[in-house]
Amino acid sequence: MKKRLLMMLANKKIVTGAHKRYAYLVKELAKKGHEINFVNGLDEKLEESNINNINITSHSKKIPIPSNIVLLFKIIFNYKKIKASKSDIILVFGETNFLSAYFLKTMLKIPLVFGARSNILEYRKIDIYSSGLNYGFLKTKNKKLLDLYVRLFAKFEKIIINKSNKVIVQNSYDRKEMLERCNPKQDNFVLIPNNINVNWPDLKLEQGKKVDRTAVIKNILFIGSLDERKGIKVLLKAFKKLIAEGHTDLSLQVLGNGYLEKELKDYILKNNLLEHIKMLGFVNSPMTQINESDLLVVPSLADSFPNVVLEALYLGIPVLGTNVGGIPDILKYEQLLFKPDDVDGLYLKIKGCLDKEEYLKVADLCSKRRNVYMFDWAERFENVIDDELR
Repeated sequence: MKKRLLMMLANKKIVTGAHKRYAYLVKELAKKGHEINFVNGLDEKLEESNINNINITSHSKKIPIPSNIVLLFKIIFNYKKIKASKSDIILVFGETNFLSAYFLKTMLKIPLVFGARSNILEYRKIDIYSSGLNYGFLKTKNKKLLDLYVRLFAKFEKIIINKSNKVIVQNSYDRKEMLERCNPKQDNFVLIPNNINVNWPDLKLEQGKKVDRTAVIKNILFIGSLDERKGIKVLLKAFKKLIAEGHTDLSLQVLGNGYLEKELKDYILKNNLLEHIKMLGFVNSPMTQINESDLLVVPSLADSFPNVVLEALYLGIPVLGTNVGGIPDILKYEQLLFKPDDVDGLYLKIKGCLDKEEYLKVADLCSKRRNVYMFDWAERFENVIDDELR
């Protein structure tokens, strides 16, 4: 039976992997015949059939208040339109949207399915303690205030988990951690990993690139935010060791932006790595760079289910990643994993791939993981919705 789903994306543009995933889910559920009442502030609307765009752009002045509060005001301002859509269930991603989604759940008296796109408290702690608090009017790095904020945010995480009818997580680690921290009255978690066959508009390259079995590894790639959580400093230090050891034919491309950008550029300049490391900034559609690389390295300190790993597997590019969050769920094999924040461990993993036989073993293991994530992602969300409305 087809449902009327209330979905929400407050951003003006689809930028992050989570945004892209959510927009993809909206379109796929609409293709399956469900009516999507899509509350959004996108400049470019999703115009597919079965999608009813509800514009939440209001005329309030831009003031430095938290984005989740701004969104709530917009939802209240547009409440009559949203109520008139007569939705059966709410499906949102991310804690920024939770407050508004819970308000609508309470007012409309319909279930709320919440997609946790991260290990909520763990991610927030890493971000807060590395870059400071930037919450509306409040900007500080004061340790006592940061500790207070983390304690309050831990309570907010418990509210999210306990007030949502279902919580969808991407990996077994996040489920275990949040279940232990939040202790809901009943286990309302559902595990739905990301899929690999996503039909992105920019995914036009040939699937399953054949690894050149005569080539040597030259081009290493990093894609992600330039912040502490993504572990980019660990990769630069490991790469420096490889260059110092004489592997001067190696190159590293860094795609992304973030608050560490200046520090990283200074490090590259200070260590005479300009010839070997290229900082390319944010690239909206990095499939070409992935396809032209020999090895993707994902050195994250915490990461739930990075799309970039799936995109590399999709294109047949070998991947090395840390054994944190959902990365071990994707890559599985010890040969593809290394410990987080371990410069020497990462250095040895990359150095191992400089041996042709070892590199081909890594490539073969990655190819085995590719087919595991070929499935109908939207159908799994359909199953959760059907179960909740039964």
